[in-house]
This record gives sequence, structure tokens and C-alpha cells, in this order.
Amino acid sequence: MAIFFSATDTDDNSLNPLIKKIRKTVVNRIGLNPDYLIPVPKETIPKTAIGKIQRQELRKRFEAGEFHGILKG
Repeated sequence: MAIFFSATDTDDNSLNPLIKKIRKTVVNRIGLNPDYLIPVPKETIPKTAIGKIQRQELRKRFEAGEFHGILKG
């Protein structure tokens, strides 16, 4: 499972606690530990004309290795 999220502060000192909090929340709510937590700029998340997130497009980009340099496991 890969979770994409945007954060206002992207330095490691700010991201690490946020990643731990996201991971803990996901584990507590659905019982799954995400393989990847991927911080991306808000404007890079593809959306439809009516504002829905294009999950399939994110998946394609992930599988193509576009986020390899920013993966947070």
C-alpha cells in the first residue's frame, strides 16, 4: 500500500513525526501498515475537472518510478 500526502513543511525534521502519525492512524483504523508514505507537493496530485483525485494516474506514476527519490518507507 502506498499513501500519497502533501505537507506544508517538507524537511525531514517535520516529515518524520507526520509520517509516524499517518502510519499509526492507518494501522489503528484499518489494521494495515502502509509500505510507502509519499510526500508530494499538493499541485502534483492529479485531479479530474471536478476535483476528484485520479488514483489510477498516481499508481501509474508510482509504478513507473517517478517517486523513487522521495519514498518514505
